[in-house]
Amino acid sequence: MSESQHTDPNQGRPNLIAIFDLITKSQNASNNLELNFLLVNLTKQLVNYQQGILYREGKGFEAISGLSEIDVNSPMLIWLKTFIHELHNQNISGQLNLKNLPSHIQKDYSEWFSLGMAIFPFWQDDKDNYGYLILTRKQKFSEDEIKAIDFWLKSWSLSVKLIENPHVGQKKDLFERFSGYLIKIRELAPKKIYSFFSSINQSCINFVKGGYKHLWNWSSYTSKWHSLNGRFKKEKSFRWKVYSFLILFLPIRLSIISAGEIVASHPLIIRAPIEGVIEKFYIEPNSLVKKDQKLFNYDNAALISKTDAAKQSYLSAEAEYREATMMSLADSKQKANLVILQTKAEEKRTEYTFLLSQVTRSEMAAPIDGWAIFDDPAEQIGKPINIGEKIMMLADPNEVEIQAWVALSDMIDMKRGSKVTIYPNPNPFSSIDGVVKYITYEPVQVPEGYYAYRLRAMITPGQSMPRLGIKGTVKVSGNIVPLCYWVLRKPIAQIRQFVGF
Repeated sequence: MSESQHTDPNQGRPNLIAIFDLITKSQNASNNLELNFLLVNLTKQLVNYQQGILYREGKGFEAISGLSEIDVNSPMLIWLKTFIHELHNQNISGQLNLKNLPSHIQKDYSEWFSLGMAIFPFWQDDKDNYGYLILTRKQKFSEDEIKAIDFWLKSWSLSVKLIENPHVGQKKDLFERFSGYLIKIRELAPKKIYSFFSSINQSCINFVKGGYKHLWNWSSYTSKWHSLNGRFKKEKSFRWKVYSFLILFLPIRLSIISAGEIVASHPLIIRAPIEGVIEKFYIEPNSLVKKDQKLFNYDNAALISKTDAAKQSYLSAEAEYREATMMSLADSKQKANLVILQTKAEEKRTEYTFLLSQVTRSEMAAPIDGWAIFDDPAEQIGKPINIGEKIMMLADPNEVEIQAWVALSDMIDMKRGSKVTIYPNPNPFSSIDGVVKYITYEPVQVPEGYYAYRLRAMITPGQSMPRLGIKGTVKVSGNIVPLCYWVLRKPIAQIRQFVGF
């Protein structure tokens, strides 16, 4: 933080003439940026200081003198925000006295500021919408300076209030005009309006006094029924109104439509058995393979070379061990080396056995019959692969099920066992039925980018199993609801997003 290199001879005395210029500029300001700049930079015309800081609750640090951009993540501003909240909690203003602050605040204060700091709080509309102007310098501020800045800050706050709420001064005029309109309406309203409301008022009074007893008079209901029945038989328009009303409550099964496909129920995932580079695929994507059929193999030239070298080392160590065994029969001194040579031979044999198993695993065969599901083999050939990395899936063509993605807006009350029907894209006139197996508890992101619930449905027995990977349109059935609910469900949901109830 920059420091002044000289002292002002008029230190402690505010330049009161500058207040008029500052107030005029604040009244002519057209936006908050101009007002903020005016407060933290041009207040120096009134009082000398090194740095001015403007903070407003909910908006953060809005302006700092001498800075065009503010880094709110700087250590000083992070600490200063906590410091301002402490000032607000203790209702501190004017020349700062460190003794009124907690010890941990006093300890960190000297790291950033000098002893001369003046605090000026201000409010907009209510106590929760508050802000602070902080001025710092080496010397303390005098009482006259604080009073002058406080007077200027109140005028500045009024300018901010008028810019942010330009219609504040018109509220009273609008209310007075509205009241005048009500008086005119009352004077011009015909007497029939008063008689209408008077009759309603009298009916309410009569009902409270005893009219509710007619609710248990069954003869009144019988006469009303005969009257309606007569109108139904005689008036054609009345019959259409009744039919239209009854159709609204026609029971219909709620259902949703979503995209779906046929997927494997229990796919077997083929993962990389060893590290290396795939040399060749022996099958095509989405082809039917038989058990023990070769799927792919690694580039194992280097592995075979290591295996041959390990074999030779193993045979050499084995021969050396047998030779030492024969010599130990004639020379007892050779028996001491037998254990060492035997351990070496076992080590070489273990290494050779491991490398030999790696060579065997470098050629992958199908463990079961099924469809081989994987991407373009050209993208995997020559690419380094780690152990356990997914290469392909094998799916039994007789173990398939329906998968659908239910959008968040389409989610209805669906239970396990609800009916599901998929209409395949290749042949939409032939459908495949199933029942809901499960629905995910939380929505997941689908490849198209939106979030949806994953639905899995088992295919009903007795149908021909569809081909794996077929896509289509899925219809999921829910509960039985009135027709009016079926028609208005989505419009009501959209309206509730804006209305809130």
